[in-house]
Amino acid sequence: MDEQISFDEVYRIINSKSLKEFFRNIILGDQRYGRIIYVIYSAFSFFTFNIFGETGLIVTNRFLGFLFIIIAYLVLIKTFIKNEILSVFTFIVLLSIPSTAYYSTMPKPEPLLILLLSLFVFFYVKKSFQFGRSFILLGLAFGCKVSLLPTVLIVFLFSLSLLIINSRNKIDCIFFFKKLGISIFYFLLGLFIAVPILALSVIDIKYLKIYLYSTILASGHGADDLNVNILSWVLNISNLWFNAPNWLTLIVFILSAVCIFLAFKSTFEFGGSFCKLLILFLFFSSLIFPIILIVKRVWYFYLHIGFAFYVILIFFSISVVVKNGYFKYHANKLLTIFYLVFFLLIFYLFKGQFVFLSEQSIRTKNNDYLLQKERYKFVNEYLLNNCKSNKSTDIYYSPQFFRLTNNSFNIELIYGFFHSWDVGKDYVFLSNSNHPILNKPSHSSAEYLDWEVSIKAYNDFVIKKDNDFYYVKVELPIKGIYLFKKMWK
Repeated sequence: MDEQISFDEVYRIINSKSLKEFFRNIILGDQRYGRIIYVIYSAFSFFTFNIFGETGLIVTNRFLGFLFIIIAYLVLIKTFIKNEILSVFTFIVLLSIPSTAYYSTMPKPEPLLILLLSLFVFFYVKKSFQFGRSFILLGLAFGCKVSLLPTVLIVFLFSLSLLIINSRNKIDCIFFFKKLGISIFYFLLGLFIAVPILALSVIDIKYLKIYLYSTILASGHGADDLNVNILSWVLNISNLWFNAPNWLTLIVFILSAVCIFLAFKSTFEFGGSFCKLLILFLFFSSLIFPIILIVKRVWYFYLHIGFAFYVILIFFSISVVVKNGYFKYHANKLLTIFYLVFFLLIFYLFKGQFVFLSEQSIRTKNNDYLLQKERYKFVNEYLLNNCKSNKSTDIYYSPQFFRLTNNSFNIELIYGFFHSWDVGKDYVFLSNSNHPILNKPSHSSAEYLDWEVSIKAYNDFVIKKDNDFYYVKVELPIKGIYLFKKMWK
């Protein structure tokens, strides 16, 4: 679904017919994620699209996700890990994070977000965690996806705390507000660049409402389950994400917790390594805990960025412990044990990613893809044979099917259960997920109320047929697609 959004937005920007349309396509459009994502993808996809067509656009967007993640990993390692051997091992562990493969095959906001966030962290650490122009990168990262909000608040509070502590109870108010004001300015500048519609909010408040209703106020999802809690995330992480034995995952987390604890313990002064340890811990916490505490769907790829910072925290802690001579003569032996345990976990992680990538590499040959291809061919032929060429045809269409590219049809996509029968479009194409009869959610599902509205509308316009117009189900020779045609009394 997200690849469809990314494709459509990039396609519109690249194919803008005028300068006015170009800027409209950059600023307006889907606001769920920052527009900077589609602008950057468009810049890189322009030539490949014009040479190879839609295939070039799709491949470029997928490759960019992989490239952004790799660069982000390298930037984080350069920022915190100075030992060469430890750097290489850290990079291998980061590559083994299960969702690395997922984000390398699916255009999502996270790859660009983690790249911008890692660049911010690089300059933030370099400038000793002070306010400054680097906050423009934080604004750009936050603009990519609002889930970064807890991290943004922590960064501002952390810098404020350091500013107060370093002033030694002699706070220069002018200097204090100047530093804070400059950072807020650069943060907002980055945010406005990433989400240009927010700049228009200064002129008209409706643009702010559009943004809020597309992001913060639209955080729910049809896959939400009210029974999901923090235990749902924790207890299934080995089986559903790591694909590793529970005992191995437990050992790794215990060893990691011990290393982090010892690193903090071995650092006595508030500065240098302590600040780096603390900011890594705060980043990891703000990127992981809000998700597992609030989100009602167990999708582990949401944890990717937080887990990347967790890996950096672990290996930076090891470097701090060794550097401070905490284990003295036993350091090499303990490091060897640690490496062996992590190598075992890496084996399982890479094994899971290999299976995922193998499945992706042959997905155009599996039965689901071939069936989708048949559906696409059938829908196109049906519409061309049954629609009048001199009349505009309005269609509701499920994005679960391959997209229709015929510009002679006015197509509106259906997300979630369909209940807009009263709009009166000519045709409605439903998938299993949109059909209220075929897909009844449980009472604990966030979709249940939407399903009740959908089933009522279905009964009114398809079963009872009490309105001026109604819909009849067209029997099709192909499975998994359900066509309803508008009829008048």
